Amino acid sequence: MKKKTAALFLALALVVGATIGGTIAWLTDTSDEVVNTFTTSDVDITLTETDADKDKDANKNSYQMVPGCTIEKDPKVKVTADSEDCYVFVKVTETGGNVTVGTTEYSFDNFIDYTMAEGWTQLKNGEQEVEGVYYREVTDTNGKKNIDIPVIGYKKGDETVENEVLVKPTVTKEMMEAINEDSSKQPKLTFTAYAIQLKKDNDNTFDPYEAWQEINPSDD
Repeated sequence: MKKKTAALFLALALVVGATIGGTIAWLTDTSDEVVNTFTTSDVDITLTETDADKDKDANKNSYQMVPGCTIEKDPKVKVTADSEDCYVFVKVTETGGNVTVGTTEYSFDNFIDYTMAEGWTQLKNGEQEVEGVYYREVTDTNGKKNIDIPVIGYKKGDETVENEVLVKPTVTKEMMEAINEDSSKQPKLTFTAYAIQLKKDNDNTFDPYEAWQEINPSDD
């Protein structure tokens, strides 16, 4: 009996010794890394115009009005290459021209004739037009060159002549003199450009007016 017990202890000691002194060969494997890199995106625009009066400030140009003659005026919105698909908006503000000659009152529209260049759409809130705000979709800049978009022109018959405005032939000397009496009455056109990404998620795009509200939440 003592020999059997001693033999059992010896067998257990050998098993324990084999476990401690050896290495158990478990089956293992490791996958390759899957790296997800999230790159940046952007919408990038500029609004530029030729320095018409050569004063080294293209943001403020002065033009001499001659009745019946056109004036070269070329504001352009540039959407830079690799911008995301976007809405581009232009807000046009007319000021000046509000003078009175005799009993007749005049406004900006009595001096300058212009229209938006081809491709711009009047922004509406339902059926109501948003005064002076126009938009368009730009969807083909990704991986391509910059896109230059003319802003205004004037109607010559059925044709739109881009990058020019027309001084109305009905402008009189008396109207000009009324403006000269107060330089704040000079007709002025001011342009501001905006852009916002076209998509708000994978399945939906912004409605144009909704997009405009994201840019100008207080603007009606």
